[in-house]
Amino acid sequence: MEKIDIKVREIEQKFPDYLSSKDIEDLGLITQQSLHKLRILGNGPPFLRLPGARIKYATDTFIKWFKRHYYDSSDKSNSRLEMIHDV
Repeated sequence: MEKIDIKVREIEQKFPDYLSSKDIEDLGLITQQSLHKLRILGNGPPFLRLPGARIKYATDTFIKWFKRHYYDSSDKSNSRLEMIHDV
């Protein structure tokens, strides 16, 4: 099983409906600050702005975005899942 599939399964199991920016950061994917910058630039995953200025990401939509924007390091001696950490 590929690393991306393992990470997607973890996301789906822990957050079947929605993720917060903190959830995404806690999964080690993207910092909250980077998500904020991506929202401003219009390059981030689609999001919902809820009352009280809360931001949520629909899990299925986030996963689609995540799959399009990840890469697996080509350095096989130190292969790891890479994502946007600092925008």
